[in-house]
Amino acid sequence: MISIKVTGIKAQLKRLDPYLVRKAAARAINRVASKGATAARRGITARYTIKQKDIKKNIRVAGKAKPGDLKALLSATGSRIRLIKFQHRIIKTTSRRLGGPGVRVKVLKAGGYKRMAHGFMGELTTLRGGDRVGIGKETIYERMGAKRFPLRSLTGPSPQAMFVAEEVQAKMANRITEEFLKEFEHELQWQLNKVGK
Repeated sequence: MISIKVTGIKAQLKRLDPYLVRKAAARAINRVASKGATAARRGITARYTIKQKDIKKNIRVAGKAKPGDLKALLSATGSRIRLIKFQHRIIKTTSRRLGGPGVRVKVLKAGGYKRMAHGFMGELTTLRGGDRVGIGKETIYERMGAKRFPLRSLTGPSPQAMFVAEEVQAKMANRITEEFLKEFEHELQWQLNKVGK
């Protein structure tokens, strides 16, 4: 579990109504948690050759803070992501000198392309009633032997693996710590104004 501490709450608890402070803190934590999830997704797309739309549902606020429990949980869920979601190029040459046809894939923006000599594009399939049918999504396959079948759909890192990358965590932590005090002060003033009416 990764923990990011925020400051400023204890000082206000000593001078103001603790419940109002905790209520303001909970609202502020939830706001910055949402911003932290956005920062994490941006950190992932800055490091990896994947689009935000392909990981948006995987990186989210899974647990919100409450006045009695000032913690929010950011989670990364899901299985390994199909390689086709990362930057790739189809090689159509039949030249043996150039290695023949295949697929080149680049997962890290700072890295190079990796050649999948036995890789090829195809429609993702599933079993229905004993028959294998297409489901309208493309994937990068690789044959598992000399024969045409069986095949395996090639995958890259999981959302969790990308989420815990040091660069991604740093971007998320910086955004949360930068925004919290501002959000907390705004929410606290709103709560005080509300009571003063």
